[in-house]
Amino acid sequence: MDKENNGVLHDLQSMLLVAERISEVGKSRLESKKPAIRKLADFATQFKYVSQLKSRL
Repeated sequence: MDKENNGVLHDLQSMLLVAERISEVGKSRLESKKPAIRKLADFATQFKYVSQLKSRL
C-alpha cells in the first residue's frame, strides 16, 4: 500500500512540475492567438493552484 501511495504521490508531483512549466510558458505566450495554448496554460495554472491548496490541508 505504501509503495502504491508513494507512486501516486510521485506521479502527482511530476504532474505539478509539468503544470508549473506549462503555466510559465503559457504566460509568456498569452499574446498568442492560438486558443489551445491559452486553454492549456489556464488549465495548468488552475491545476497548480488547486494542488497548492490541497497540500495545505
